[in-house]
Amino acid sequence: MNAARNPVGRPTADTLTDRYVWAVLKSLPEAKRSDIDRELRASIADDVDARVAGGDEPAAAERAVLLDLGEPMRLAAGYAGRPLALIGPDLYVDYVRLLKLLLWIVLPIVTVTLFVINALSGAEPGELIGGTVGILLGVGVHLCFWVTLVFVIIERTGATTRSGGKGYPGSTPFDPDELHAIATGTTGGRSELIASLVFALLVPVALVWQQNSSNFRDADGAPIPVINPELWSFWLPYLIVLAVLTAVFAVVLYRVGRWTWPLVVVNAVLTVATIGPIAWLVWTGAALNEAYLDRLGWTDFVAAGSPSATLTAVILVGIAAWTIIDSVIKTVRASRVAEAV
Repeated sequence: MNAARNPVGRPTADTLTDRYVWAVLKSLPEAKRSDIDRELRASIADDVDARVAGGDEPAAAERAVLLDLGEPMRLAAGYAGRPLALIGPDLYVDYVRLLKLLLWIVLPIVTVTLFVINALSGAEPGELIGGTVGILLGVGVHLCFWVTLVFVIIERTGATTRSGGKGYPGSTPFDPDELHAIATGTTGGRSELIASLVFALLVPVALVWQQNSSNFRDADGAPIPVINPELWSFWLPYLIVLAVLTAVFAVVLYRVGRWTWPLVVVNAVLTVATIGPIAWLVWTGAALNEAYLDRLGWTDFVAAGSPSATLTAVILVGIAAWTIIDSVIKTVRASRVAEAV
């Protein structure tokens, strides 16, 4: 029977102990993982045996031992001899979690919003990419700076935390039950769900917005949309429906918690049904409004069969293929984890 492997290559059944050890090891240098893996597992096993001998149930004993060990990230810092410096150890874990969450949520939203705004304003391709990247980097820097500053201030003003020291209001205690499953076929979790829901919201908003927000006007003074208006007869409503279905699929995947073969099939169908028509419309030159392209001088640049249209279509097909292949890989890993339990 094939067993899943943890970060140091040992079989795992994805128990609470396995999850805890994996959470500790994943942030440690590769050279240190094997020894620490054996040492930490032996220590946990001894403490659990002692509690069981004292009358505790095995599951309760395991949870109590992990609770005593505390946050995996903090324990990993101790093993690595790495001080949790500018932000003190009582706040460091919360600081990293909040910063990662904000970056995962804010940066994708800013990227899509800026790209759409710049495109609708008639920016040249170079300006479109450069302006989006420049502002995105600025937002990321500001986000990191202000979050860090807030935690530094909290660290030095002193509120109550999980350990009774300094921290911020609402800080929650470590709970072993909240340990993430070992990343061998699990989903992207909440961040992936949020990204899918944001995408599902932005697709219809962007399509409707571009219809009436163009800077270019026709002879009657009406705005000239970016997307070919003839596509509203079928393809644009079709893509909006698929965006909603993709969001529903993301919710189902999040609730299931791991990839399964039926989910792989549904994901493949949604991916092909979404990206296939888009790639075809781009390659045939039917995706964008010719009147808008004329104003920009891009008619030849994105014409049917042009190098840019062909390259874009190939990239879209590659994205679709990787999306399907990645789901298959995650499902195979998830199956191995299930077999090892």
